[in-house]
Amino acid sequence: MAMSMGAENLESGTQRGKLETGFPSHYTILLSGPPGVGKYEYCLYLLRKWLDEGEKVVYVTTERPPEQILERAKACGFDLEGNENLEFVDFYSAATKDTKIRMYQYLTKVKDITNGIEDAIDKLGKPLRIIFDSLSPLFLYMSTDLMTRLIEDLTRDTKQKYGFILYTMQEGVHNPQLFHTIVYFLDGHLQMKFEETETIERKIRVHHMKGEASDPSWRNFVIGEHGFEFE
Repeated sequence: MAMSMGAENLESGTQRGKLETGFPSHYTILLSGPPGVGKYEYCLYLLRKWLDEGEKVVYVTTERPPEQILERAKACGFDLEGNENLEFVDFYSAATKDTKIRMYQYLTKVKDITNGIEDAIDKLGKPLRIIFDSLSPLFLYMSTDLMTRLIEDLTRDTKQKYGFILYTMQEGVHNPQLFHTIVYFLDGHLQMKFEETETIERKIRVHHMKGEASDPSWRNFVIGEHGFEFE
């Protein structure tokens, strides 16, 4: 079953169309960039676009609780409360209120993570979009072999059964060989960066997308009143 992409997909052969949700179904993408550059805000931008188009979205969070995501979305002008097409998978929140230990520190098997995601998928139904924000905290508590297995399994299942997944990952904080291995596993790679001229600018580009025409030139964006915005 093909996934609806909306009018933006008319520009799917261009950089603009790709970055504004022109991503194929049954496809896997990594979004990388330095801490604080705007990966989280771009995830919210895509989340809003997809929900507005009636698509189903599973949001896997490892860096902040769902409540914070809901608050940030509301501050940007869109209310996610009670949206029937959205399910959170919370691997951030503390197991108990009186500890700072995060939930993902208890995850010792690939199934611990994939089961949580599959439960959310079962609630919404397929096809759907998955936002996995972010892989980076899991590397602090899981072995490289386990993380590689997780990405292999989830990526395979997404392409065969679920629909689409966007992973985020901090750039410059992980082993380069590991980073390039993950890029190799996936179909596409989006990059963000800071560029310092007279001011500090934020930029995003499509590095590559397998089997798809794409423009690798950089495009400016800002984090404004309504969150992520292209200039």
